[in-house]
Amino acid sequence: MANQVYVEVAHFTVKDTFDNNYKSTLPKVMAAAAEKAIKRSSKLTTKRPSDKSAEGFSLGGALSLKKTATGATGKIMMQLNHWPKDSLFAMPQGGGTADAGSDLDEAIKDLVETIVDDVVTKQVIKVLENQAK
Repeated sequence: MANQVYVEVAHFTVKDTFDNNYKSTLPKVMAAAAEKAIKRSSKLTTKRPSDKSAEGFSLGGALSLKKTATGATGKIMMQLNHWPKDSLFAMPQGGGTADAGSDLDEAIKDLVETIVDDVVTKQVIKVLENQAK
């Protein structure tokens, strides 16, 4: 692929939650979902460049999770930075809800993957591809 621009999938965190176990499990889920979505872009890559003078972007985010009567709601605020300068230039966000059925943990994992994929696919990739021109 000719001249793909590097995107560092950086720090994801759970800011607010009703169960502190999610603070350790969901950041990995968020990072994996973001990386998977970025890899679908032909103009972006998550492979760190060997050129020490290369520039790119970094992506991170913070999730807020609330329990509802039937499942959970989630909202994520992402940060897009120039890399390696670490200067913020955009903060896309999104959210969603999930009905738990019989397995709340699985419903929340699916919810978080869906929210991250949606924000990265519909907002982040467009912004980064335009910035990379």
